[in-house]
Amino acid sequence: MDWSRGLKAIKEKMNIIGFCALVLFFWSIILLAPNDTRVEDLEHRTLNEMPELNLQTAMNGGFSKQFEEFIADQVGFRTSFVMLSRNIESAFGAAMRDEPVLVNAGAMTGMAGRDDSDNYTMIEPPASVAADGNGYSADSPQSGGDSDGGNDGNAGASASTSADGNDAPQPGVDESGQSGGSSNETEPETAETVEPIRAGPVLAFTDKLVELYGYTSGSCTRYAEAVEGYAKALEGKATVYSLIVPTQAEFIDEKYRYMSDSQFDAIKKVYDNLEVARTVDAYSILSIHSNEYVYFRTDHHWTALGAYYAYLAFCDAAGIEPVTIDKYDSHELPGFLGYLFSIHPTDELRENPDTLVYYELKEPLETSNRLLHKPLGDYVTYSIFIGGDNPIYVIETSVKNGKTCAVIKDSYGNAFVPWLAPNYERLIVFDPRKFTGSVVKTLAEYDDVDLIILNSAFGPGSGGFNGLLNNIR
Repeated sequence: MDWSRGLKAIKEKMNIIGFCALVLFFWSIILLAPNDTRVEDLEHRTLNEMPELNLQTAMNGGFSKQFEEFIADQVGFRTSFVMLSRNIESAFGAAMRDEPVLVNAGAMTGMAGRDDSDNYTMIEPPASVAADGNGYSADSPQSGGDSDGGNDGNAGASASTSADGNDAPQPGVDESGQSGGSSNETEPETAETVEPIRAGPVLAFTDKLVELYGYTSGSCTRYAEAVEGYAKALEGKATVYSLIVPTQAEFIDEKYRYMSDSQFDAIKKVYDNLEVARTVDAYSILSIHSNEYVYFRTDHHWTALGAYYAYLAFCDAAGIEPVTIDKYDSHELPGFLGYLFSIHPTDELRENPDTLVYYELKEPLETSNRLLHKPLGDYVTYSIFIGGDNPIYVIETSVKNGKTCAVIKDSYGNAFVPWLAPNYERLIVFDPRKFTGSVVKTLAEYDDVDLIILNSAFGPGSGGFNGLLNNIR
């Protein structure tokens, strides 16, 4: 019996030694392997650096938390591990089903609240969802429709817009300067209170990712007031246009639209409250062409083609003769994986990435600054359009007609601005997330000015952009 107990003890020790060796082996691979250079490209952010150890960070726990984040970013094969995790989750019944899943449905507060952990919720839409239940009308948001533009509370979820790889996240603010969400809250914003927001999920289909939408009626009203502030301040000096762009969530299969608030209603709410400023109906033309490649499948932005259709809508509102797309050559940059892919990377999407298409005039214009920043290597980003987000970007063109177009924009404006070049002698682009001067004072020296205030529907819907607009007026 003694020998059997001895054998059992040896076996237990061997199990412990084997387990420890296995743990040591895997930790050695994880920690000693070369850093994964794909992380920054795929996750669209700057990796955490080694934190500074001092008395304050040691005492308040800040060092340990930052060090943990640093170690997590330095793990070798990080991207492969993330992909493996996503594939395992998919294998257990999430993304491989016919119905899409909700990704990242946990509570978040704009960019500051985003984390890298996904929460999946299976989608079970009602047996029947009325096609017009959210105010989806054939009428444009600026003419007709019976909706009062308010939040009817039927949204299953709402979303907050996120940044692309070149946007610097701000606490509580997304890439459009917003802190997205949906609520019936209509109390005025103050320095002490901000509108409550709900989760910002992404609806993950096998072939595309769609960020769901929510808005508040009060935010739309205050956005209209901010736009009107420009129209009144520049009255007699410039014509002010409001151009609100619906996002892809507005045009997905109607049986999933109940999950988002109506962007038609949100846009109509803004436009109904404008008196001096003019409106641009991008909604109708994008709705007509929504079956074309006007939105990316792995990113939250629209494509250059989508921006072109909005350019046509602007020209119609401004009485300008547009340059037709047949005057351009199109060029394709394959392999684009956008910000939404970094939230939910799957093999299916990696193997079927977006193609970034840009357009160049067959008879080029001379410009003082570049409209397109073509990549030098293989890494394709949305920042090809006017180089991404700058506080102010001035472009002088060879079109000597004395006309100036100013654009106050979120990142949706980047793909829109190049289309304006053939119609203006000068383009001035303001990004209110970074610009700290006064738009009105800047434009005071120019005559014959069109000012376009362009946002995706998240801008007026969630409220964060309102203060930014007022701050730089």
